Amino acid sequence: MKKSFYFESVVVKGRGEGSKLDYPTVNLVHNKLDIDYGVYVCRVKTDEGDFHGALNYGIRPTFNLSEPACEIFLLDFSGDLYDQKVRVTVYNKIREEMRFASVEKLKEQIGRDVLSVRKFFKSNQ
Repeated sequence: MKKSFYFESVVVKGRGEGSKLDYPTVNLVHNKLDIDYGVYVCRVKTDEGDFHGALNYGIRPTFNLSEPACEIFLLDFSGDLYDQKVRVTVYNKIREEMRFASVEKLKEQIGRDVLSVRKFFKSNQ
């Protein structure tokens, strides 16, 4: 498994949009990454352990936002990481950032993104 790059950041409180979609995200202070906007496979090292994740980096056009943000849905994790420093290793890009016609369509796509993350790590054990 080839690593693209890693960075460290602190978890901060977000807008809560991910939780409303049943995909709560870890929101990071680090909002200036040297990558294209999009969704990526990642691994996140926390005090609670290592977790696979779907990292979204971009302006979140479905919510009409314009400031770049970095947020990650951690697979098989529940809990609170606020104010914790985490290490994020970014691997493959899954897809480009896009605007969805509805929040429901976005939720469906996140489900497909999560399946892509699981498939990536299963085939790269």
